Amino acid sequence: MSHQVNVLMDRQVLEKINLLIHQDPSHECGGIFIGNISKDEITGTYTVHLHDLYYEDRKGSRSTFEFTTDYLMNAVKYVKKHYPHYHIVGNVHSHAQFDAFWSSQDVEMMQQSRDNSFYMVVSCRYGTWNAVFKDMDFHYYACQVSIADDQALDHLFGKRIERKEAPTKVTYRTQRHYSDVQKRELDKRFLHSVTELSDKKVLIIGAGTIGNLLSEYAMQAGIGHLCIVDKDDYHYWNLPRSSMIDEHAQEKHKALALAKALSEKCYFPLEVTGIHADICALGWGFFEDFDLILSPVDNAAIRQYVDRGCKLYHIPHITCGTGIVDGDFTGNILFFPENAVVDLEYIWGNGYRQRLEERRSCADIAEETQAQVMSFSSQIAGMSIDLALKVLLGQISDDKTVYKYILNALGHGYARDKVALRTFKYSQPHQSELYEIFDPQQPIAKIRFDRSLPKRYLWEKLNILFKENIYSYRLNLEWSLNIPIAYDYANALAKIEVSMNSGVDAIFDRLPDRHIYYVEGEKGEYLVEITFEGGVNDETGHKGSIKRASGMQSMPLPRKRRICD
Repeated sequence: MSHQVNVLMDRQVLEKINLLIHQDPSHECGGIFIGNISKDEITGTYTVHLHDLYYEDRKGSRSTFEFTTDYLMNAVKYVKKHYPHYHIVGNVHSHAQFDAFWSSQDVEMMQQSRDNSFYMVVSCRYGTWNAVFKDMDFHYYACQVSIADDQALDHLFGKRIERKEAPTKVTYRTQRHYSDVQKRELDKRFLHSVTELSDKKVLIIGAGTIGNLLSEYAMQAGIGHLCIVDKDDYHYWNLPRSSMIDEHAQEKHKALALAKALSEKCYFPLEVTGIHADICALGWGFFEDFDLILSPVDNAAIRQYVDRGCKLYHIPHITCGTGIVDGDFTGNILFFPENAVVDLEYIWGNGYRQRLEERRSCADIAEETQAQVMSFSSQIAGMSIDLALKVLLGQISDDKTVYKYILNALGHGYARDKVALRTFKYSQPHQSELYEIFDPQQPIAKIRFDRSLPKRYLWEKLNILFKENIYSYRLNLEWSLNIPIAYDYANALAKIEVSMNSGVDAIFDRLPDRHIYYVEGEKGEYLVEITFEGGVNDETGHKGSIKRASGMQSMPLPRKRRICD
């Protein structure tokens, strides 16, 4: 007879074991395996299939756990109701204070059963596990345990994934537990402690080629909180250049699929959120919760929008992208510290307005989609994440100087007698549209307003702030650059009138929940952060469509944009 038993564990069993043992690692706990046991009559080899785990919210002491009679009966009822073709085949329990070994109490517990049974013990503290199979004749066998998808079991205990999902937003919380010895060993292989970045929050806008690479590098560096925002989906033509994604993501939302992949592949504790939305619809106020923002997008309008929001909230920003010149690749990385003296508008020049195209992503215009080469994109991503880690670890003392890096593919560089990497430095303040009105040394006023109320109440709040006592103020939407309502072909709005006798305006439902607006009065112009409350929104802040608001007046503005009164 073979002295080894093959045990095949379904992934849901592994996930439930992790949920069970990590809900209170300081106390012991236990669960009951559900599955089937078979025996090869020729070789005498046993095979155990673990399909599910039954467990309750019960915990033992710091050194013992008892499978009581009522616990076992509840498990029997659960199996009869949900799994009529499966059986109870054993149990698992944890050791809170000790390594994974079979204590005298464990052996006594196993001897009370006259059935073929599989037993497992797991230690949270030491990150170890042990398993044994006992047949009806009380013979004990070593076990070869594997996961149904062929993954090794050794490194998977200690990983716990929780999921919270909405139609356009999903959050995964993954807990990884390492022993003290393992932590010390990991620290030897990083320039920083693996826990040093656990409280940092990074927003990545764009889940394309470079977005995949940046997300992977950020996850592997131990950054504890990631948020991915993208409005597009994965298709057969962009899957081959998306390093974190497999074929199961085809026709799925990029941000949600990438968040799922990160949670499954991470080796450190991670909270990752994926949001399927236009970043401009979320508003600049969405940025304030993050320590760093990365915008690996190929759309000039989005990069400009993100950069302006980062300046207003003093958030470090790294934007990067690739392009093709004379048939060869070129790329750029721009790093703006939290108190940058110039913005993206200045670096790009006065023609940046012409780049504020109507589309939200390269996928909208197929013939303008940029090709990607993973090796070149990885250079862009590698330099970007290197800068990002220096920012998050506080290793950049100069919080004003902006750097621009231009990379050329090596072949292109040699052919034109150019170096592959060029660096530009911007350390002197320069005027731009943003800095004509924005004083980084002065706080921006804040207002909260209920969308369901008449606009005259917003006028009152604005008038208390600015004290002009005029008939109306205007919210200049075009100054916000690229919020969808200002760049909508059919219903674009340039400005919204807020007068002292105006009523309820449904157009507010199309504005971001929290955003900084350029307010025009008669005596001056102002910046104010408006947080809208009420109205119909989903969890992402992405607005749904509404009927056209009444009282819109035509204006002789570009592309027939209008003023809403």
